Amino acid sequence: MNFIELQDSLEKLTNKKITQSEIARMLGVGRANIHDRIKRNSSVTTDEIETIQNKLNINFFMYLDEEVNNNSKALKFDSTIPDRFKNFGKRLLMLQEKNNFSNLQMSGLLNIKENEYNNILKGKTNPDIDLINNIKQHFQVSVDWLLYGD
Repeated sequence: MNFIELQDSLEKLTNKKITQSEIARMLGVGRANIHDRIKRNSSVTTDEIETIQNKLNINFFMYLDEEVNNNSKALKFDSTIPDRFKNFGKRLLMLQEKNNFSNLQMSGLLNIKENEYNNILKGKTNPDIDLINNIKQHFQVSVDWLLYGD
């Protein structure tokens, strides 16, 4: 977990705005320290989480367990996922058409062979995680939208 994720989770848990300055104060460091760690995308340590939960009188780990369980349940019982994933090729084609790219240009941009790209468009081949990440970065779309249309 990085500091932005920590800040978002704390705000959800406490139902109030938590600033980077407040996080720094709770940890006994300067705001610049937190700002630098955010820029470096460094992870929050377990000790830091324990310090914050003691200062705010909350059980952050219980909250994280509930959040993971709730997300797992939602995904586990969603029977529409396979059907929504079948439209991955259509969403990819939408991105291609929006940018006026040919199949050859798209396959080149994504660093795959044109026949592999065509098979993904037709639903004959599923994309791997590297390709999904590549599409997300090039077209600035969410993974949920790519995979499920959400």
